[in-house]
Amino acid sequence: MSTKRDEQRDRLLRAAYELIAEVGISGLRTRDIADKAGVNIATLHYCFATKDALLTELYSYIIAMVKEERARYINDHGTAADKLRGHSELRLHFLRDKPASARAWRAFSEGVWTNGAVREIMRRHFAEVRVKLRDIIAEGRRDGTIGPLPTDDDDLAASMLMSLYDGLIFQWVADPEGFPIEQYTSGVLAWLGLQPVPEVAV
Repeated sequence: MSTKRDEQRDRLLRAAYELIAEVGISGLRTRDIADKAGVNIATLHYCFATKDALLTELYSYIIAMVKEERARYINDHGTAADKLRGHSELRLHFLRDKPASARAWRAFSEGVWTNGAVREIMRRHFAEVRVKLRDIIAEGRRDGTIGPLPTDDDDLAASMLMSLYDGLIFQWVADPEGFPIEQYTSGVLAWLGLQPVPEVAV
């Protein structure tokens, strides 16, 4: 059963999510979050003892949003190739339909340089994603659904794939109208040997 405090926390997290997508972590102010959520600053501090605590909860909020959509795109019982195609489609979905999530993701990625709490959040997250992608790549090598990659090291291949995806997202955030994210995402799948190399408009 939802309590008033739960409802206030949800409103504050939604407001923080929308604001961080606009101003980044360095521009995120607790008073602005409280104002946007329609609560007073004391309520924010009651729900979140520190800004770092708020950022930790906000990251969990964003990841929960991704997990809600994940099942629509990633079939855990499919082949490794199907799973990697699903990862690409999930990223495209968020860029097309929930672009604030990409801007929020970039804000967290930039925050690793200046905020210790954000650095730890991202370190743990990257480690989890790397293991998942490493296991999919290893599975694909075993079942033959993923072609030869530039490296035989599955951890390195997973890190390279993460870098490709994040690099594409960051370029899209900088120029959402002019950057052909769908074509470049197809290029990532081609790199994995999952489809022909696309012609990319420049």
